[in-house]
Amino acid sequence: MPLLIAASILTMQLMAAPASAAASVPSPAKVADDWSAAPPPSRAAIAKAVRDTIAEDKAKQAAVPRRHELDSLRGDKYDTFAEQFDDAAVPSCLGPNALKRQPPRIGFLGVGGLLALPFVVLAKVRGKCK
Repeated sequence: MPLLIAASILTMQLMAAPASAAASVPSPAKVADDWSAAPPPSRAAIAKAVRDTIAEDKAKQAAVPRRHELDSLRGDKYDTFAEQFDDAAVPSCLGPNALKRQPPRIGFLGVGGLLALPFVVLAKVRGKCK
């Protein structure tokens, strides 16, 4: 019922709007006349706009880090080795990523929660977790 009331109020507002809105919206012919009456830009104004655009592009290029700076942001070789070492470690069967090496799936269906408990036992038997 509230939806019906809101729709009727909106309809009444829209019916009243064109009379007041018509005065504030200029006609397309008036807009075209205003545009054609504007003087064309001068050569100096165009040249200034081009110089400003080139200066903005140079400022943006200066803000972008170089390739060697991006390499230092990614971390050094020791951080990479530590991440690889952690990935190679055999997880605990009671840990949060116990089924990292043996995902709990039956065909293409993924299983989770308590239904994944048999997969934890199977991973322990196969040596996929400690």
